[in-house]
Amino acid sequence: MTQKITVLTTDERGRFKGEALSQVEESNALAVERYRFRPGQRHLSPITYWWADWYSGDSSKWGKTLTLSDALGFVILNISSGSGTAKDADWEEQARRAKTSGARVLGYVRTTFGKRPKAEVMQEIQNHIDWYGVDGVFLDEAVNGWDDAQKPYIPYYQDLYDSIKAKYGEIFWVINNPGSNTVEAMVSTADVLMTYEQSAEKYLAPEVPVTPDHYRKYPSSKFWHVVHDVTQENYVAVMEKAAAEHADHVYLTDLSFVPSPDPQTPAVNPYAAPPSDWLLERQLIWARGGLELQKQIDSIQTGAAPAVSDNGDGTATITL
Repeated sequence: MTQKITVLTTDERGRFKGEALSQVEESNALAVERYRFRPGQRHLSPITYWWADWYSGDSSKWGKTLTLSDALGFVILNISSGSGTAKDADWEEQARRAKTSGARVLGYVRTTFGKRPKAEVMQEIQNHIDWYGVDGVFLDEAVNGWDDAQKPYIPYYQDLYDSIKAKYGEIFWVINNPGSNTVEAMVSTADVLMTYEQSAEKYLAPEVPVTPDHYRKYPSSKFWHVVHDVTQENYVAVMEKAAAEHADHVYLTDLSFVPSPDPQTPAVNPYAAPPSDWLLERQLIWARGGLELQKQIDSIQTGAAPAVSDNGDGTATITL
């Protein structure tokens, strides 16, 4: 998916006058509007942390995911936890296929919780653009800003966001991943925030806050939830909660997370492969607004008896 946008420097703006400048600005505004996600429109935005395997045919992890093209939001190119050290032909082809599917393709870049030098981050972004033509950047290891140790790094992310937009334009996506909800000051540091990245059990726990009140002042298209350890018994509850928690970008997997002493290498990685076929199918149904019908189908297939209630007027209501 490609939209044409013209980025003008200050000197170039000085050379455009009157109607010509207005036409450029109007064209840019239309391009940005077409490229943005509409609030309330659900998207499957998977964590695609697997190798470029476009050549693997039916066993391709990327291929399995990219078939969901009409529901895809973002996908991520994660090449050795960054952009890699040189252009790679396999990743170039994988990026091309991902863009052809209609997904917005993001380049993975670590920020080390605000401690990584800005110049290194900007260079990796440039690598992703030069080598793979990405549509945006996925800034991992972002702070949430809640505690005193993290608050001083909020300006780092605001400055980084402003610099990226100034260099690459409004149409270039900036996604921050704190993995949890954030203070309101972090909302302006990204176009989209990944504000949940934990288990289904915690997601469904009533005592675990997922969406602070200040998030509801912003479009639901600004928030992304990732939930692992999803089962056939709890997937409906997880999807219903996602719909209520003000997040249009969702990714559910039935793979598990088990930590290890090295936070970069978990003992069991929920992103080692796509989720099972049944869960991918259910997510596609959820994105298309068909969850209620799927619930009825599940009830019939599992042999659950319908609930019958007497309406008191000679009729009865049957609930599947």
